[in-house]
Amino acid sequence: IGAGCVRPCSIAFGADQLAIKENSDNGRILDSYFNWYYTSIGASTIIALSVIAYIQENLGWKIGFGVPAVLMLISAFSFVIGSPFYVKVKPSESLFTNFVRVVVVATKNRKLSLPDHNFNLYCRGHDSEMMVPTDSLRFLNKACVIRNHETDLNPDGSISKPWNLCTIGQVESLKSLLRVLPMWSTGIFMMATQSSFSTLQAKTMNR
Repeated sequence: IGAGCVRPCSIAFGADQLAIKENSDNGRILDSYFNWYYTSIGASTIIALSVIAYIQENLGWKIGFGVPAVLMLISAFSFVIGSPFYVKVKPSESLFTNFVRVVVVATKNRKLSLPDHNFNLYCRGHDSEMMVPTDSLRFLNKACVIRNHETDLNPDGSISKPWNLCTIGQVESLKSLLRVLPMWSTGIFMMATQSSFSTLQAKTMNR
C-alpha cells in the first residue's frame, strides 16, 4: 500500500525529465534510463533480501525496520527538495477513457473499409508524428478513419465528436497495451508465489 503511489508513477516521471523532442538523441537517452532504472530495482531487491535480512536476524527487528524507515525518509526528503527543478507534465485525458473510446469507435466503424495508406483519410491529431497507423491489429485502425471531414473535424483540425473519431496516437497506444498483455500475463504465477516461496523455504529449514 505504501509503495502503491510510487511504483506506477516513478518510471514515467523520470522519463518526463529526459524526454526532449528537440533532441535527436532522445531515444538512446531514454533506453539508457530504462536500463538503469530496472538495474537499480534489481540491486535494491538484492540488498533488501540480503543486507536488511541479515540486520533483522542479528541486530533485532527494531534496527531491521529502523534502517529502511530512515532510508525512506532520506529519499523522500531528497525528492521533495528537488521539486522546483522538475519537469511537470500536465495530464490531458484519461488513458483508460481513450482505450474505451477506441474500442467503441472501432466497433461503430466495423463495416468501413480501410483506406490503402492514404494519410488524408486518417486523423493524426496535433502531436502525432505518424502519417498512417501500423498494420498490426488492423481492425482498430477503423477508429481513426475520417468518414466526413466537415462533420468529424473542427476548422482547426481537432476532433469535433470524440466518441465518433480517434487519433492515430490513441489507436497505437491501445495496440501497445494489447501487445504487452501476453508478456505481462506470463509473470502472474511467479508474482503470486514469489512472496510465499521464501517463507515456505524457511519453514522447512532445520534451525
